[in-house]
Amino acid sequence: MSHFKKCPICRKGKLTKKEIEEVFTYKGYHIAIPDYTIYECDTCGEAIVGRNTLKESGKILKEFKKYVDSMKGGY
Repeated sequence: MSHFKKCPICRKGKLTKKEIEEVFTYKGYHIAIPDYTIYECDTCGEAIVGRNTLKESGKILKEFKKYVDSMKGGY
């Protein structure tokens, strides 16, 4: 993602890499993913998720969903 110099959304702003903690909710249950890499535009505020973060968080979220769905007497 670092090959972008300008925001691909507004085409004006500069993207800045940030490491955040992103919280996801599924059926009333929450999971926090630390070190979630985004690239945020300083003009429009749009955030683009880093390629590696997207891949890794997808795996985590898939397992999280499976776990929540398997809980007896779940939500």
